[in-house]
Amino acid sequence: MLEWCGASAASFAAPPVNALPSGGKVVAGNASIQQSAVAMTINQSSQRAVITWNSFDVGSGASVNFRQPNAGASTLNQINGTTKSMINGAVNANGQVVFVNNNGVVFGTGAEVNVGGLVATTMNVDSRRFMAGDSTLTFTGSGNGEVVNEGRIVGNNPDAYIALMAPSVKNTGVISATMSERNTIALVAGEKVSLTFSGSHLVSVSVDASVVNALISNKLLIQTNGGQVLIAANAAQELIGSTINNSGHISASGIQRNGGKISLTGDSIKQAGIVSADSSSGNGGSITLRGNAIELSTNSTTTAKGSTNGGIINVGTTKVTFTENADRTRTNVRAENLAKTVTVAEGALVDVTSTEKGNGGDINIWSSEKTVVSGILKARGGRLGGDGGFVETRSSKNLEILKSAVVDVTASAGRSGSWLLDPEDMVVTASTAAVVSSALQTANVTIEVKGDLKIDADAIFTTTSTAGTTLTLNATGTVASNGTINLGQNGALVINAATVNLASGSSTIAKEVIVTAQTISVGGSVSTTGGNTGGVAMLANGIVLAGPVNSSGSGSNNAPSNAPLSGGTNTTTNTRTTSSSSGSTTTTTTTSTTSTTSSTLSPTAAPTSSGSSAPSVSATSATSASAALVAARTHEGVAAAVNDSIGLAAANIAANQTATSSANTRVVSVTANSPSLSLNTA
Repeated sequence: MLEWCGASAASFAAPPVNALPSGGKVVAGNASIQQSAVAMTINQSSQRAVITWNSFDVGSGASVNFRQPNAGASTLNQINGTTKSMINGAVNANGQVVFVNNNGVVFGTGAEVNVGGLVATTMNVDSRRFMAGDSTLTFTGSGNGEVVNEGRIVGNNPDAYIALMAPSVKNTGVISATMSERNTIALVAGEKVSLTFSGSHLVSVSVDASVVNALISNKLLIQTNGGQVLIAANAAQELIGSTINNSGHISASGIQRNGGKISLTGDSIKQAGIVSADSSSGNGGSITLRGNAIELSTNSTTTAKGSTNGGIINVGTTKVTFTENADRTRTNVRAENLAKTVTVAEGALVDVTSTEKGNGGDINIWSSEKTVVSGILKARGGRLGGDGGFVETRSSKNLEILKSAVVDVTASAGRSGSWLLDPEDMVVTASTAAVVSSALQTANVTIEVKGDLKIDADAIFTTTSTAGTTLTLNATGTVASNGTINLGQNGALVINAATVNLASGSSTIAKEVIVTAQTISVGGSVSTTGGNTGGVAMLANGIVLAGPVNSSGSGSNNAPSNAPLSGGTNTTTNTRTTSSSSGSTTTTTTTSTTSTTSSTLSPTAAPTSSGSSAPSVSATSATSASAALVAARTHEGVAAAVNDSIGLAAANIAANQTATSSANTRVVSVTANSPSLSLNTA
């Protein structure tokens, strides 16, 4: 637990020990001012009052007490002197107080402020609108003063709020409002700020005009109990020249309630401390970091964990929308208000785990130019039940996943979650592949690019998982693999692109391999190891086989109900297949030099390329299989490999290859709708 013990040294000259405000005059409403040697009391009988002051200082041995009709009553204090207000003693109010001093307001190390609501600002507000009880109050001004808290400011009722507003706002003390989820704490920099209330509850804060070089920093504790914390150094529409630094603890965690809401908005955001919206009994809350340059520093912690469901953490975006499919994958993903750059440093933790029984939450890390992830991202399912959550690391341009990165969407008592990598173009390096491999032990991983996806020669995707996870590679351009993809006997590989090139020297191994593209070129080796349930399926307009394709499973090979195959299933060694075609119909027969049963394949129509000449499939090296099956689909369909098979479907095929087979094989075959087809095997 973080305990407050005051700042180590006062940053500002303290007022005299017994100092009290001076020159007080009630200019609106009904109130009286009484003073003793070390105490001042403002007795207010009207719901609102305005008091002007020459100075408003409170020494460490003095106190100022506002006695108001109820918690919804408010007092506007306008300090018109030439010096900042120095509050080192006690300020108490059962209602709300507003301090306006263009020169600044400082709550020193000895300050003890206990109020129903507080605004301390260098900006001015229209006293007539205040007295009228407007639900929205607008504060304006571009002075050079600052608001600083080095002491303790506490909200004392369920609607309590605390708002510190100036071009520079700094907290090295404690700011706390923990009575209910309706409590709000706001640190705001700007030259025009609007506060909107519902009764005495502060509902929202809007920075309508920014101030250049605004600074907000927190070095100790800002805390609500499931409420909201709003930190804004800029207007949302003009993130210019402002900085938010957090090296302390910002908390909207809920005790006996859901986690709250935390929002940080600024040009540059450095999160080097703790930001938490957790819940020990309900759902995790939400955390949003919006800026142009965002850094989650080494050893920082950003969490929205929940006893039931995990929460949502958005870094570099304010909102993500998507369509969730039946298999829990997401499509039509859209994000708003992207950062330019986002960095999650090594050792930084982002966590939306369900700690007891529930689903992991969502982590969305987005940028328009560059995202670098080398920290730890967790969205685990609950230990007593629930599924893993969803992690998305994305950039419209460059995405880097460094070797130290860890993504954990496991679920000990449910289904694992998913991780989506989504840049414009991407080169998968050895370090990125290592991180993805670790995630594939327990989770499905999708790499989806709007351009080309290249896998380096030294990149190795590998997993020994028995969880049956899937690696999906999607690209609007080319997927080019020069490396190794080895997903073992249980993993599946799905590739969707305009062009797929499994280059010479590459190796692709999985239980099931499904490739869909306009053109497919296989120069390396492709093999499946999935027994009688895996296989290879390739659907394209043109397929070039220059490397071996092998489905080397074992066990029974029962044809699926939708397989275009009839006859026996036990063709053994030295299979010879001959084919002939007429027009657009191809007939393939299979014979064997052994006495085993023969099989007949009657292919369905292969996909066509409307309005263009049909490309071809050519094979120039050995293709071996323990069982082979053509999975021909329409252009709009999805290729599927089933029952330990190899399926190749294309618009036009001219094949000349050698095929070898082992015991318990079915056929090696290719389907086409070309005028002629020759397939020679020996």
